[in-house]
Amino acid sequence: VFLAGELIRNPRLILLDEPFTHLDPHTRKDILKALFTYVRRQNLTLLWVTHDMNEATRFSDRIVLIQHGKIEQEGTPEELIQRPKNIFAAQFVAYHNFFPVKKSGSFWETPWGKEKFEFASEAKEAILVIPDTAWLIDPQSSFKMKVEEQFFRDTLWTVIGEAGERSI
Repeated sequence: VFLAGELIRNPRLILLDEPFTHLDPHTRKDILKALFTYVRRQNLTLLWVTHDMNEATRFSDRIVLIQHGKIEQEGTPEELIQRPKNIFAAQFVAYHNFFPVKKSGSFWETPWGKEKFEFASEAKEAILVIPDTAWLIDPQSSFKMKVEEQFFRDTLWTVIGEAGERSI
């Protein structure tokens, strides 16, 4: 009720600090969808505090991750998910597969053996992050797929295509 009363005043900026945490998930989702539709139609700025990664990535144009008063990373949901800058950011976007790796000549020593990775950094040690949804495919595999459509939603890329006679 309070939010509706404030929206009548036609504000240019709305500040919300986890306003719907007390609602059941279905009602919360419906209200968030309606709110963000309204905010976009009215071209408003919404500063919204949340600890819910799914909501942040689904409804936000830009996300700022803050830990102990320090900005850890800022960017679009896609940028944060595809290129987390540190372990804090990676954990926020639900990565759980962290592996320490060390440079050894032109290879990296990993828990499963030596691998050749291309990193932009000249670091000698790193943390390799593998998304929970990653598919590891043998490069010698005969699997081929013609991509017909791809889109980013919530935290995942969805790819639709054809592999031989099958739609995937």
